[in-house]
Amino acid sequence: MKLMNSFFNLTDKEIDVLCEFIKEKLRRAGLENKPAKHLFHHSVKREISRNKFNKSHHHWINGYVMDLKKKGALIPLGPDGHYKISKGLIPAGENKIIIDIDWNTNG
Repeated sequence: MKLMNSFFNLTDKEIDVLCEFIKEKLRRAGLENKPAKHLFHHSVKREISRNKFNKSHHHWINGYVMDLKKKGALIPLGPDGHYKISKGLIPAGENKIIIDIDWNTNG
């Protein structure tokens, strides 16, 4: 996630919030019977707020969702609050990432 942040310029808190939605998306992908509610439904936001951030209300997440949308990490699917997470931010089964960089200092 930190590597992808160079493309989206997210704050630490935006990364934390986005990671929770990504975890929920991945959790749902493993379920045989998928939940009917969309990923950014208020009930999902409420659960994330309470269980992951220890906050009693979920409205504070809406500001982060809007910021993530502005920065391109979330893509709106219509005017009704449905979003998808930018494709490059969702892990595709990897458990580690290895990056080889050849650095040329001549020139």
